[in-house]
Amino acid sequence: MPGGCDSEFWEQMEALHTNLLALDSPGKLPSILKSVATPTAVIVDGKGADLDLFVKWIQAVEQCLAGRHVPLICLASTAFKKPVAIRPDAILTHPVPAQTVVAHTRAMNRLITKRMEADVRTATLQSLEIALPKPNMPVSGGSPSNGPALLVVGTRGHFSQIESVLGAKISFVGAMTADMANLYLTWRNFDAVILDQENAEAIDTLLLLRANPIYHDLPIILLTEGLDADTTRMAYKARANDVMTLRSTRADLFLRLTIGIRTRRLDRSIQETLLACQDAIDDPSGDGVISSDHFKCYLSHAKKTAHLNCKPLTVTRLLIQTHDGENDGVPAKALERPALRLLRRLCRVEDLVGLVGDAGVIAVFPTTDEAGAHLAIRRIRSVMRNTPVTLDLGKKPIKLDAIAKIASVNSAA
Repeated sequence: MPGGCDSEFWEQMEALHTNLLALDSPGKLPSILKSVATPTAVIVDGKGADLDLFVKWIQAVEQCLAGRHVPLICLASTAFKKPVAIRPDAILTHPVPAQTVVAHTRAMNRLITKRMEADVRTATLQSLEIALPKPNMPVSGGSPSNGPALLVVGTRGHFSQIESVLGAKISFVGAMTADMANLYLTWRNFDAVILDQENAEAIDTLLLLRANPIYHDLPIILLTEGLDADTTRMAYKARANDVMTLRSTRADLFLRLTIGIRTRRLDRSIQETLLACQDAIDDPSGDGVISSDHFKCYLSHAKKTAHLNCKPLTVTRLLIQTHDGENDGVPAKALERPALRLLRRLCRVEDLVGLVGDAGVIAVFPTTDEAGAHLAIRRIRSVMRNTPVTLDLGKKPIKLDAIAKIASVNSAA
C-alpha cells in the first residue's frame, strides 16, 4: 500500500478472505514468500499514492514474484495517463467493490491452475512425440479445419460484440434458449459454450447442461454485466469454468477461453490413447501386445497425474506367472515393487514395444541389434527376477516364458 489505505474496503476484503497480510514495503515480500505457503494473490493498492511510486512498487513486486505462479492485482486510484512498463495480471480502478477483487483473484488462480495442467499434458505428449492438437488461433497456428466452434446462448444482443472480440477465425453459433442450446449440442461438437444471459437464467442453463454427463468436460463461461459475490459463488458451485464481464479485455477473454479449449482437446487426445492401450490389452482375440507409444503414454500419464497431485506413484502389485506351454495352471506369485523403479527400467528401454495381457508372452521387437535385444532382456529379467527367458531373433518378436501384468496403478499418500 504505497498510498492511503481505504479501511472500509480492506475490512470487506478481510470478511471475504480471512487470511490477509498487510505490507508497507515490497522489500518484505521475499521473506513472506519464504516463510509461508504460496499466497493466493498479491494486491498492490495505489489509492492516494503518487503514480510513479505506485509503478515502482508494482515493478518491485513483479521481480519478487518472477517464476512464481501467483497472480498480481493492482488497484489504481486513477487511469494511467501514459504507457507504463508493468505487466500485472489485472488492473482495477478505485472505487472497486471487494467482491470484484476476490472474484478476479479466484478467476486468476483458476487460470493459473489450468495453465499448469495444460503444461503437464503438453509435456506428456511432447515427450511421447505425439502431435499436439492445435486450435485455429493466432497463438497456436492451427489449420482452418481444426478451428474451434463456440455456442453462444443468450438474448442480450452481445453476439456481435463477442464475435468482434474473439475474431473471425472462430466458428460461432447462436442459441436463444437453454433447450435450443441443448439441441444444438446433440447435433454438433462444440469446443466451448458462452452464456450471455441474465445471471439467474444463466445459472439455470448451466445447471441444465451440467446435468447431462456428456458435457461434463465442456468449457462453459458465464458472461455477466458485473461481478457480484452471489452470482460468482453460484456459478462456480454449478461447475462453471469461468465467470467474466463484458468489460474484460480482448486478450483476457481470448486467453482464458483458449486455455479451456486446449485443455479439453489435450484431455481428449490423451484419453483416446489410453483407451486404445486398454483395448489392446483387454482384447480377447488379440495377443495382448500394445505399441511402445501407448505403453509409455499409459505409464507416463499415471506418473504425471501423481506428480500433479503431489503424491508418489505406486504399483501395488506385480503379478508374475510362469508359462511354458504345458503347465498353464501354475499359481501366480505376487511381488511388491516400487513403481518408479519399474518405470525407469521399462520406459528407458527404447526397443520395448509391448507388455502383455493374458497371452502368456511378453513381446519385444528389437530395433537395434542382437546385443541391444539381449540388454533389453536382461533389464526385463532384473525386474522379474528368476524368470526363465528364451530368445528368438528374426521377424518374430522375442518371447519370454513369463507373463508380467500391472494389476493396479494408483496414487497413494
